[in-house]
Amino acid sequence: MTIFEIIKKNGNRKVIVSIMGDIETAIDRAMAIVGKIIGGVEEKIVGLKRYYLEDLPDKFVIYIELPGVRKEDIDLYASERELYVKAKRSIKLPRLPETIEIPIKLPAPIEVDKVKAKFENGILIVEAPKLKAPKSIKIE
Repeated sequence: MTIFEIIKKNGNRKVIVSIMGDIETAIDRAMAIVGKIIGGVEEKIVGLKRYYLEDLPDKFVIYIELPGVRKEDIDLYASERELYVKAKRSIKLPRLPETIEIPIKLPAPIEVDKVKAKFENGILIVEAPKLKAPKSIKIE
């Protein structure tokens, strides 16, 4: 059983996703300390996966940090249960890779044809409507 299956059973996705964000922040801070000790590791490990997934009743909103990237250098792909972001930095940043690749697994299926995205101030904001549950049809 995955964490998302546990969340689904409890019906409390927002809280768990928020807690997961807090856990990621704690891991980021720990890696920053390790990076300072070892030198340069923080950016290579932590800097690659920077996003926050907000679970709303009818959609997911994903905020993805893409520093040093222009809108025209971003590719976004969507499947029913995953988003994939690939971007190329237009600005070279020390110790950070030139290409960013971020796979994002989604806790529920989405309507791929209705996904929308906008890019503002280095943040890619993706809105992905959830797939509606199948409707029961009464048989006469």
